[in-house]
Amino acid sequence: MIFRLKPTSFSEDYTIILDSFEERSRKVLFDLVLKVSRIARQEKLALTIYFHNLSRFDGILLLKHLACHHRNFKLKPLMRNNRLYELGVYSGKKMLFRFRDSLNLLPGKLSELAKNLCPDLGTKGSIPYDEVKPSNLVSMKNSLLDYMKQDIVLLGGVMQKAQEIFWEYFKVDIESKITLASLALSVFRMKYYDEENWPIHIPSKNDLYKACLLRWSHRCLQAIWREPILLRCELSLSLYNEKFPNAWWCSDLAW
Repeated sequence: MIFRLKPTSFSEDYTIILDSFEERSRKVLFDLVLKVSRIARQEKLALTIYFHNLSRFDGILLLKHLACHHRNFKLKPLMRNNRLYELGVYSGKKMLFRFRDSLNLLPGKLSELAKNLCPDLGTKGSIPYDEVKPSNLVSMKNSLLDYMKQDIVLLGGVMQKAQEIFWEYFKVDIESKITLASLALSVFRMKYYDEENWPIHIPSKNDLYKACLLRWSHRCLQAIWREPILLRCELSLSLYNEKFPNAWWCSDLAW
């Protein structure tokens, strides 16, 4: 995991060339994406960029900006239940970078995470949100930049410390996981789960086809005899019981 604090940009620095606040804000975000893509090409590896609490409001805004103003990139958003878990940005078939929400991996307030994992980096600052307006951004420039820089430093420190802890105790890289649930499952399967004696069978497309065929046959019989026919779920899995007598079944079948 690479953590480096880059030079900052401020929207009001573009007042000479751009009149509206919306245009200046768009310019800052546009330049940010170009800088990240340039770094990704220089490093020759896919970068993972974390934002704390990205999944909802901020993530949707970022997705909209990329779709509207960076059409040379191919986007692959991973969304579920109205949450943006990952936003991959590709150049052709090659991934350049991806945005992720650190809150999905380390639930909790950034201030509390920093207090427990990296107290030496200082505390999270604060700004009077009610007083922030386009008209006074210039006068608040230094305080806003200092606030955001400290947030970046704290999040970088939190992620690096968490990565060190999980690697030291479990040999698992947190960057390979998106959520805390997937990270916990990896640790469980590595440390405590006996896959040879208790295999987990994940149904394939062929399994789903057999299950659908069985369901179709059941409905045909119901139509012929006009009587309810009760079938136990175990019948559809009997083909695998001999091969996996102790198997745990994981599926998401929906009729």
